[in-house]
Amino acid sequence: MILTRVEKEKSVDCLFDSSNIVASSYNTENRDLTVTFKRGTQYIYRNVAQRDYTRFELAESQGKVLNTHIKSYAFIKGDVINVEALINEVNSVKVDEGKVQEEILFKNMQDFIIGTEIDGKMNMELLDKINELTIKVLNNEK
Repeated sequence: MILTRVEKEKSVDCLFDSSNIVASSYNTENRDLTVTFKRGTQYIYRNVAQRDYTRFELAESQGKVLNTHIKSYAFIKGDVINVEALINEVNSVKVDEGKVQEEILFKNMQDFIIGTEIDGKMNMELLDKINELTIKVLNNEK
């Protein structure tokens, strides 16, 4: 799942919350897609169609799309890099998103309590939202 996306003049750089893939960089000019794995290995897939790159970027599982759509492209093995900084950045983003989810949950809980105190009626829609957010926070999801 995509965590961050930075669009530059000729590239799109992403970080992912994935079991195997940590980052990618898509060159919009020559359409090369560089995929960086958690082991530090990099593969550069050549001339990847925009639609296939978009599938990869937006997928719930980058690994599945890599296997079904991207691996059919010609590739070269890139350098092995130290991915420690990338993994630390991924973990930092995940922690920040968890805090945001907690803040939303607490705000919804507060609104529910205040609303119930004012008119004595439970807002079931808001209660459902609170339940969904609680599950996400407890499971560390987005």
